[in-house]
Amino acid sequence: MPAFTNSYAPPAPPDIPSDIHLHTPPDEYDFNYVFEVKQLRSDRVELRPMVPSLHAKVYFEGVNKYPEVLKWMGISPPRTLEETLVLIEKIWRAPTDSLSYAIFTEPPGSTTKVEPEDYVYAGSIAIINSSSPQMIAEPGYVTILPPFHVHAYPRSPLTSLTPGHSEPTSKPTQPACSSIASSIILTRAASASDAVSG
Repeated sequence: MPAFTNSYAPPAPPDIPSDIHLHTPPDEYDFNYVFEVKQLRSDRVELRPMVPSLHAKVYFEGVNKYPEVLKWMGISPPRTLEETLVLIEKIWRAPTDSLSYAIFTEPPGSTTKVEPEDYVYAGSIAIINSSSPQMIAEPGYVTILPPFHVHAYPRSPLTSLTPGHSEPTSKPTQPACSSIASSIILTRAASASDAVSG
């Protein structure tokens, strides 16, 4: 049997400064994403593109207060704000096919209408596997903090496109912020696709 040589070694990852983008003004932060970056909004949830100087601290505080939200993501909560900044850079900014949003909504228990500028941080959701030539993107990396685990059943625009779709006999429960955030992203992706093909 012939012997084969393979001396491949992956390149060393670049050193990432521990304070990366902590002081970068929001209007100067480069998202490095394949599609246009926009703030997205429904009547109850606002998805704000994650800017480290604005959102790293609330993300860090949230996942450390509720580490169970990362249980199925294969990562541990960052131990410091600096680790959070490096994580945001490595997972969400460096790959051009990913974009993370900070999810903002009404404070838990609100009984009156809350204006978007008074919304509070509820978690994060990312768009992953994005491709401009193929006009695709998918939601991923959803992290909803437990105080926002209000159960609801808002229908995703994608659900009605499923072949053989019928209304479920019992309503499954899922965090409302997650479902609404996914619906906003899917609607945005469908709009982008329609604009290119139309």
